[in-house]
Amino acid sequence: MIQGEWVVKRHWPYILLLVMVIAVAFRGVLFSGQGLMASLGGPGVTARGPVDAAAPTSVPVADAVAAYIDEPLAVYSAKLFDRGEWPWWNPHNGLGVPLQGNWQTSIGNPLRLLAHWFPDSPWIFDFTYLLRLLIGATGALLLASRLGLPLPAAFGAGVAFGLTGYFLRYLQMHHLNAEVWLPWLWLTADQLARLPRWTSLFGHGFVVYCVVTGGNPQPALLAAVATGLFCLWRWQRWGWAGFLRVVLCSVPPVLLASFYWIGGLEYVAESVHHHDTSFGGDAFTAAGALGLFLPKGYHLGHFGSVAPYIGFLTFLLAVMGVGRGLGKSAFLWGLLLLFGGKILGWWGTGWLGDLPGFSLVKLWKYLYPVAALALALLCGAGIAAVLAGTVSARRFLVSAAVALAALVILVAAALGAEEASPRDGQGRPYIEFVGWTALVWPVALVVFMGWATVFVRSTLRVVLVVGLLVTELVLAVPGDWMPRHDPFAKPDFIKALQRKDRPGSFRTFGLLGVLIPNQNAVFGIDDIRLHDGVFPRRYGEFVKRFLNPNVRHWPVFTGSDVSEQAQDTVTTGRDFNLMSLHQGVAEYIGASVKSDP
Repeated sequence: MIQGEWVVKRHWPYILLLVMVIAVAFRGVLFSGQGLMASLGGPGVTARGPVDAAAPTSVPVADAVAAYIDEPLAVYSAKLFDRGEWPWWNPHNGLGVPLQGNWQTSIGNPLRLLAHWFPDSPWIFDFTYLLRLLIGATGALLLASRLGLPLPAAFGAGVAFGLTGYFLRYLQMHHLNAEVWLPWLWLTADQLARLPRWTSLFGHGFVVYCVVTGGNPQPALLAAVATGLFCLWRWQRWGWAGFLRVVLCSVPPVLLASFYWIGGLEYVAESVHHHDTSFGGDAFTAAGALGLFLPKGYHLGHFGSVAPYIGFLTFLLAVMGVGRGLGKSAFLWGLLLLFGGKILGWWGTGWLGDLPGFSLVKLWKYLYPVAALALALLCGAGIAAVLAGTVSARRFLVSAAVALAALVILVAAALGAEEASPRDGQGRPYIEFVGWTALVWPVALVVFMGWATVFVRSTLRVVLVVGLLVTELVLAVPGDWMPRHDPFAKPDFIKALQRKDRPGSFRTFGLLGVLIPNQNAVFGIDDIRLHDGVFPRRYGEFVKRFLNPNVRHWPVFTGSDVSEQAQDTVTTGRDFNLMSLHQGVAEYIGASVKSDP
């Protein structure tokens, strides 16, 4: 075999198993007519008018911003494409904002193509979201196998990465278009460095292009830094020639994507970001990190932030693999400890924000996929140790004690943490722990894992261990989603909102308007509100001078701004909006049509 050559054929059965795991995890979406789109819960955009009382009012995601950004902007861009126009500009938001220069639109990214081709199909959005999970899981599987893990262990690594809680929390968000390609970035770099073929060259170039055009700049920057560290880790196998080959072959796809990132840089230079935090300022704390190991064992405090669930067994297996095979990698453990150190507030973890370029990385959450990939590979190393029969009862007990101790520490941090409310400055619980009964789940997992690891002495052992890992992560996926429908169907009341020929027509909306921001663009309706990560600097001054000097310093008009206004003002504004809406409905549609505020 040629040095570096690697055969994919033998991986197909395990890739099909990944397909089956994702299908089971999202069985309601595939077989019961449920949908994953965040816009399914968008107020006002239903087939029966302003409010569809028969439909659920929420979507089981922690971050539904895709309903304000990703999905409506994809549909609006597709409408421009259909008219033969390139989506340079969105005139319907604020005073007009860039569309091509808005990184969040992911224009040009392959994972955005289906939404641009079939914008009227909610199933296409669902398929794209599931495809992204499969891409991430498959990449982790192939990478783990290339790094020397046996296929069952590589399969476990694929599941751990593909169903990591970060991807589930931000399932609909644009930045996943880049983040799911991270294992492929390392995989193709290793293949290109060790086997210089045209297929390796084009494969690596394609992945680099996908990462650069994936969404926000933070994932691309962190992927580049993490891949640079990966290159140093593989230096001994690559040599100078392999390293230079990877660097030089990464330049053409970056230049090919310049139509995407040059406009974005110009937009950022003339804009502000609505997250006013410093680097890592919104990071998960030790209290919030309880969510890493214990799903649904707590209630959020007033402004608490909980880290996405990674699975208790994922961490336990990683600890079990310490010092064995891939588990000896200082590179992988270093990435994981950097993430954990920031969560725990270790000294020195804040210096990253002072490095050149890292001031762009305002949100520490974007390091999560890098840490999740490192953890998934280390989890695979633990499975490999179990498969090889090198995990003794003593080693398992020590690993279980370490994992449970980490969980208890996080529980204690959650119980003791308080956060000051910006409304009244009073301390409130960061997380309200439900009770010690929540620990039954991880303890039960430890017992079953110990039995499968220590007492089962056949090939069934690895099946049970991997099966437990898969079961835990699949059960962590929400079981019920919204009924699938077209969230951008044109309800009758839109006719009233689109009228331009009458005084006081519904051309702009205030805080408590009918359509949520960005969805108005789909219907060609101008809206003074914005809900983008960045917005032109001049718009903030316009809002303060002409609309409301008391709004937050970033003009994002959502329900969070209610706290800045007197309650009687909010009530009056809501009543006026409802009265105006009802008048419009009665005048243009018919008095028999009613809406529920």
